Amino acid sequence: MTLSYSKTTKELQVTLTHQVSDPNTHYIYQIVIKINEVITRTEEYTNQSGSSFTYTYEGIDAIEDDRIEVTATCNQGGSITKSLTVTAEDVSGTNEESSTPGFELIVLMISVSISVILLRKKR
Repeated sequence: MTLSYSKTTKELQVTLTHQVSDPNTHYIYQIVIKINEVITRTEEYTNQSGSSFTYTYEGIDAIEDDRIEVTATCNQGGSITKSLTVTAEDVSGTNEESSTPGFELIVLMISVSISVILLRKKR
């Protein structure tokens, strides 16, 4: 996820990459926008337009030194959070990144379990 914010137009752009086989059944279903830890907008979706896409949110009123945080959540589990701090100039990119705690570990454990089961069946 990448974020960019224009103080002039009060627009926040959120660009996501979420590769899925069917964007009608597996998609980013929710975007939550916070400014300084206060939820300012929640948007929900029923599909995504492709593997990489951008949502533009108008009317995001942030001033210099405000911290904008965006969390994108998948309808099949997992989320990612990124943030940026508003500066005197328009900003893009991210200052922080986080995702669902332990999500990678769960995927790894499932992969290992499947491998063990397949190896035992071969014997």
